[in-house]
Amino acid sequence: MSKKVPGMFNKPLQEKRLNYFVKKLEQPEDQVFLRSCFNLEKGIYTVKEDLDETALKRLKVLAKAIKINKKGPVKLLPIMVLGIIAAGGIFFFTVMLDPLLSRFLTQGLENVFEAKCD
Repeated sequence: MSKKVPGMFNKPLQEKRLNYFVKKLEQPEDQVFLRSCFNLEKGIYTVKEDLDETALKRLKVLAKAIKINKKGPVKLLPIMVLGIIAAGGIFFFTVMLDPLLSRFLTQGLENVFEAKCD
């Protein structure tokens, strides 16, 4: 069987980058496990060669968790779309709707009473 390490861990990592990955994990057990999967050589962390299949599977799951947690809890695109829709609605109802309603009301009353209005 070939041992396949997740792509984000293939390259040698600086301590700062490894700490970044560790901070993205919420469970302390996962943080300890991730640190235990690396060897420190001359200030650079590399993945251990003697990892078994279960460790590689767990490392793969942790890589997915890190990718998900990189983005953060708030997604900006849906919030921006909602803000644009809300701003459009506010603009329409405050600026556009008042003249439209007054024109329709005036025309409707002119037709009902058959009289012209200034």
